[in-house]
Amino acid sequence: MTMRWVRTTLMTGLIAGALTGPSMAEPLFPKLYDVVGVASDDVLNLRAGPASSADIVGALPPDTTGVEVVAKSENDFWLQVAQPENMAWAAAGYLKVHPTDPDVLFTRKLSCGGVEPSWTLSVTQGDGAVLSRMDLDDIDLPAGLVRESPNMADRYFLDLGENHAALLAAQSCSDTMSDRIYGLSISLVVDPSKSLSGCCALVP
Repeated sequence: MTMRWVRTTLMTGLIAGALTGPSMAEPLFPKLYDVVGVASDDVLNLRAGPASSADIVGALPPDTTGVEVVAKSENDFWLQVAQPENMAWAAAGYLKVHPTDPDVLFTRKLSCGGVEPSWTLSVTQGDGAVLSRMDLDDIDLPAGLVRESPNMADRYFLDLGENHAALLAAQSCSDTMSDRIYGLSISLVVDPSKSLSGCCALVP
């Protein structure tokens, strides 16, 4: 029994379960937040660790919206913020959950990708997706809505047409190319004989 066979069989089972009906149970993270309570002439400091004594590694303007948060500290005072090339921590009291779309889990648009081989998947839930792979032509795919797995906690299914599908997991994920940590991992079935692994972001 090969790992490829196991992955394909797992995805087939999830497809069957997902087609029984939608579910809208969403994990605590990853999620988008907005900056609140910061004076117009001030910024929200981003720190290297979950403590006011940690080094400042960046800042968010007071009107910033759509900040991706992937985890919280043990004392709930700090939220871990995903940045393009690294991770940082922001005081939880200055962030509130961004207004959500009641029709979708996570966000309408997801940006996913992986390495070895290099690939990207740009998804607009309920509309379409574009799969790009090195040295191959881009593929336009239909995209359904992300659905909760009926039998696996924090696992989610995305239908991408007849020969493509994706299994998402709400868990820490690294792209191995930067210090950024993602809140979603993805296993993408390209056809019945091939799968790709990577991470997904709620914002580019």
